[in-house]
This record gives sequence, C-alpha cells and structure tokens, in this order.
Amino acid sequence: MKSMKVSNIVMMFSLALLLATGCDPNKKWRQQEQTDIQDYLYSLGDTVYTHKTSGLYYLDLTVGTGISPVAKDTVSIKYKGSYLSGVIFGSDYPNYPDTTTLKFVVGGGGIVSGIDEGVTYMKVGGKAKMLLPSSLAYGPYGYATIPGYTPLLFEIRLLKVTHPAAK
Repeated sequence: MKSMKVSNIVMMFSLALLLATGCDPNKKWRQQEQTDIQDYLYSLGDTVYTHKTSGLYYLDLTVGTGISPVAKDTVSIKYKGSYLSGVIFGSDYPNYPDTTTLKFVVGGGGIVSGIDEGVTYMKVGGKAKMLLPSSLAYGPYGYATIPGYTPLLFEIRLLKVTHPAAK
C-alpha cells in the first residue's frame, strides 16, 4: 500500500514535470521571434548592436554631449517605431517640429521597458537604435495592431532630461 502511494506520487510528479516542460503552446512563437531577431542582425552585416543582459539590443547612431537620464528623471524624446521588416507602426518625427515630443518619467512605467532602459544609455543630443524583443515591448499579447511575440525597432533622439528637483 505504501509503495503504491509513493508510486502514484512519482507518477503525478512526472506528469506535472512533462506538462510544465513539454506542452508550451507559445514555445514556437518565442523560437520564431528569436530566429527573426537573429536573421535581422545577420542581415546588417558589420553593424554591431550591444546585447544587454535584459535582452535589449542597443546601437548608438550619434553620441550625445549632454547628461544621461537616471530613474525619476523626465525625458523628452523623438521616436520612430518599426517592425524588423522596416514597416513603420508609429512615429513622431521627422514630420513634426521638435516642440512635439514624447515625455515620460524614467522608471515610471509610462513606456515599454525596452525604451525605458535604452534611454539610460544615451546622452542628451544623442540618437540611438534599439531592438526590443517582445519581452521588453508588448509581450505575448501585443498591443493594438502589434501582434504578440513581435520584436520591434525604435530609433530614438534624446532631446531633454529634467531632474525631479529641477521641475
């Protein structure tokens, strides 16, 4: 009787382990996303993005000369967001004057985490490209017309940094 209980426990544990590791319905989407990112990076040739531990791919286009933002600073940016294919899904430049900007508080949760992290590597006046895996953008569910598990490219210009005490 005791060996039957142990046997049942082992069988239930094994089944739970199999279900947890072998039946991941989103596994193929995550794998496809990684393939898409690697194919995109390969297509760039010698262009080298820095791969951060978070998963963000970062590339300075123009290094700024001003200050770098830190948590709780308010930043003003211009941005262009596109898919890896180059199709633009959102932009506030170059069609708008510099008075039309996107503002957010660094670390405040008001923007996708990949951009939130990426601006901290910039200095005012700088321009950078950021490749965000979906885990740093809109995740497995997507947002509006952006499907889940979609890596995104952003081109960011950091225009201004305001420290909380300076407001």
